[in-house]
Order: sequence, then structure tokens, then C-alpha cells
Amino acid sequence: MVIASKFGAGLITDAFFIAFMIPNLFRQLFGEGALSAAFIPVFSDYLVNKEKKDAWQLANLVINLLLLISIVITILGIIFAPYVVCLIAPGFSKNVDLAILLTQVMFPFMILICTAALLMGILNACQHFSISALAPVLLNISMICSVYFISPFFKEPILGLALGVLLGGFLQVAVQIIPLLRKGYTYKFNLSLNHPGIKKIGNLMIPAVMGLAITQVNLVISRSLASFLGTGSISALYYANNLIWLPIALFGVSLGTVSFAMMSSQVAKEDFSSLRETLILSLRMLIMTTIPASIGLIVLGEPIITLLFQRNEFTLNDTIATNIALFYYALGIFAFASLRVITPVFYAFKDTKTPLKTGAVAVICNLGLSILLLPSLKHGGLALATTLSASLNFVILMVFLKKKVGSLKDGHLLTLSVRTLVASLIMGITCFIIINNVKYSLWWQVLVSIFSGILVLSICYKLFKIKEMDSLIKKLATYVKSLKK
Repeated sequence: MVIASKFGAGLITDAFFIAFMIPNLFRQLFGEGALSAAFIPVFSDYLVNKEKKDAWQLANLVINLLLLISIVITILGIIFAPYVVCLIAPGFSKNVDLAILLTQVMFPFMILICTAALLMGILNACQHFSISALAPVLLNISMICSVYFISPFFKEPILGLALGVLLGGFLQVAVQIIPLLRKGYTYKFNLSLNHPGIKKIGNLMIPAVMGLAITQVNLVISRSLASFLGTGSISALYYANNLIWLPIALFGVSLGTVSFAMMSSQVAKEDFSSLRETLILSLRMLIMTTIPASIGLIVLGEPIITLLFQRNEFTLNDTIATNIALFYYALGIFAFASLRVITPVFYAFKDTKTPLKTGAVAVICNLGLSILLLPSLKHGGLALATTLSASLNFVILMVFLKKKVGSLKDGHLLTLSVRTLVASLIMGITCFIIINNVKYSLWWQVLVSIFSGILVLSICYKLFKIKEMDSLIKKLATYVKSLKK
């Protein structure tokens, strides 16, 4: 909201989002993505089957290697920033110098965020989730404060926001150090590529990096093609993507984070029955939360965007452009969120090759659909291509997953999906009627629509005898409590 209000959705924000995407790309590859996928199962195995000092030694080795690699990449990134920007956004011809400068300023963010992601992985493997989950809030607070307290001192105010990103990355690292020390961790500088744990992580990480690189190629494809469209297309995709990440983060990422740590521990203990139950539990919760979220964002997308973003530099045309992207992204919320849960199952089994293969198919699908849909749907076609490729990736992974873990009670999941969809459509109709008939302030219209929709959805869940929500929450709480013991 603050970025939209201060900078709008034009050339300046396009330059910032291009620059911000580059260190985030490496964060996904070497931070919370591939490294976590490779590190957590191995680290969990050390915690379960070896002494704690061996686990902490492994953690130190990984931290030091990550720092060394990320520092080298950052230096190279700053030097070759002009070429990186041209590669990422070849159609971006205006404000290129600003995009390059912002890239150079924010590249060190990669060191900080990769370190923060690794510390989060260590804490999660130790069954500590709260501080790590709250750490990203500090990045947001830092970015908001930088707009008001740092940006005014710069001739190009967006540079203040870039510095806020760096400060936020530092805070994300700092806040996780104390709980890590309380777990018994002590930092030591040591490097060894011959350590058996490092070799295991390396063997798992190489295909995981490639798999996540393929996933990130989808994002790069969208931004690159959007750079050839009208001014603000990149920003519209960014703002819309942020909105769909609210339900994805609330349900998909949170469930994926907890379930990955749980399933890694269950695989280490060879408790495959509990692992299957954890997976089914997660999928059922995703069905009941993401389907209503999709319908809600489709129906209330434009008023929500207007309420959150449309002021000062963010115009009505920006709202319309963002809503087009939001509509097509919202269709894939279940697929996006589910990938955050089912992909870690393969990683828990130390299988990083299967997601790599399915990701390759998805990226080819995304590229083909993007080129096909771009002429008619513009940036909306790019969003739709991303949604369809993610859905295809989900379907293929589910086929392979059933071969790995056995039956996932498909009949029950399908029945639950149909009942949830019907309940969500009734909720959506309710929201549509209210948003078009309640005449007061926009805040009041949106809030009444949302709360009425939740009420109607809850009633429908009762009428359709969807009782899983209460029992699922209780089961999840039981799982977490048992792990803490």
C-alpha cells in the first residue's frame, strides 16, 4: 500500500521490481528454496540419529559455505548489474540506469536473506517456528519506514526504499540469532567440503537448484515478456501477485513449512503412516481455505485493489490493470499453495529429481502459453500462463506422489473439493450482492462483504456437513504438541 501510494505503478516501480527480483531469485535458489530442501532432511536426520554436536557442526559448515558463495555472487552481481538487468528485462528501455543502480544497491540483500532463510531452516528443523515466521514482518516494517524516513533525503526517493530492503534483511538475520543460541548453537568458523553431511546436501541440492531455477524461469519469463508491454505491466503483475500471496502464505507456506519439518522427521523415523496422514491433513486444509480465497478475490478483486492501492500516484487505470492480472492469478491459488506442500514431500524423501523433471515440463508449458496468450490478453495472459503451468505441475507431482506414499484417499479429497466449491460459490454470490448494494464508504462495503462471506461460508460448511475444519485444526495442534514433547 505504501509503495503504491508513494510511487504508483509506472516506470519507477517497474525499475524497482526488476531490481528487487534479481536478489530474490538467488534467495529462492540458494536460500529458502534449494538449500532448505536439501539441508532440512539431512539436518533432521542428524538431530534424530546422531549427537547434537554433530548436527551443530553441520549447521556451521553450511552457514560458512553459504556466506562464502553468496558474497562472491553479490560482488559479481554488482559488477555485472547492467548485463543482468538487460538479460532479465530486455524490453525495458526507459529508466534502465535507475534499474541498474537499484540492482547494485540491493544485491547485498541476497547475502542477508539467504542467511536468514538458512537460520529459519535450522530453527524449523528444531521444531521452532514462531520467530522465523515473524521475521519477514521486519522486512515489511523496514520498507514502510524507509519510504517515510529515508526516501525524502534522496533526489531519487526510490533509493530510500532500496536501503530499507537492506535494513530489513539485516533485521531478519538478527532476530533469529537469540532463539538459535537458546537451542544450543555456537558459531564456529570452519570449512570442509569432505564432510559427509555436506556431500549429502550437495548431492540433493544440485537437482533442487535446477528444479527451482526452472520454477523461477516462469517468473523471469513473465517479467521479461511484460517488459515489452505498456508502462506499468510489470508493476501490475507484482501487485496482483502480492495479493494472491496473502492466502498462499497464510495457508500454503505456513502448512508447507510445518509439514516439511514434520515429514522430514517422520521419514528419518521411517514412520510413513504418519507422513501420509500429515500430507492428507495438509491437502484437506488447503482445499477448505484456498478455494474460498480464490472465489473471494475474483469477486472482490477490484474493490480490494481500490481500497488498498488506489490513491496518490496509483490511478484507476493501475487498478484495472492489476485486477486483470489478479483474476487470472486467483484461479491458481490452490495449485500455487499445494505445490508448497507436496513438493517438500519429495525433498523429505531426499528426492529432488522428480520436482526437477515436472518443473521442466511446467516451464515449457508456461513459455508456450505465454507466447500464445500474450497478443490477446496482454499481461493477463502472462498471469494465466503461470496459473495453468502451476496447475499442470501440481497434477503431475500428485501422480508421482501417490506412487511414492500410497493412497491419498482421492475420493474423499474430490468430494470435499466439490462441496467446498459449491459453498464458496454461494459465498461469492453473497459477496457480489453486498458489494453492489451496500452504499457507504468503500471500507465499509469491503469489510461487510468479507465478513458476510465468511459467515455464509461457515453456514454452508455446516449445512454440507463439512466438519473437517474443526477436527483438522485439533489434529494439527496435536501433531505440533507431540513434536514439541
